[in-house]
Amino acid sequence: SGSGSVQRVESDVALQVTAQRMFKVQQSMGGVCVLEFEALCGVHAAVGVADYQAIADRYHTIIIPSIPVMTRDVEVTVRRFINLIDV
Repeated sequence: SGSGSVQRVESDVALQVTAQRMFKVQQSMGGVCVLEFEALCGVHAAVGVADYQAIADRYHTIIIPSIPVMTRDVEVTVRRFINLIDV
């Protein structure tokens, strides 16, 4: 019935963050991506504003399926989440 192009889900898309670093997007389709909270904002995640900017430059929508309740004892996680939203 429609004549639009069919989009397919892409897995493990590598986004160039810096000349030396890439960020892996688990799943995406068109301008939408799905990323796990721990990979974006977790205590052990090696990410920052440059990563968030690379993601925002490529995708208009980010789906984060499991955002936990945050408390003051996870200040690094809260700060990263705020930076992600700000970008």
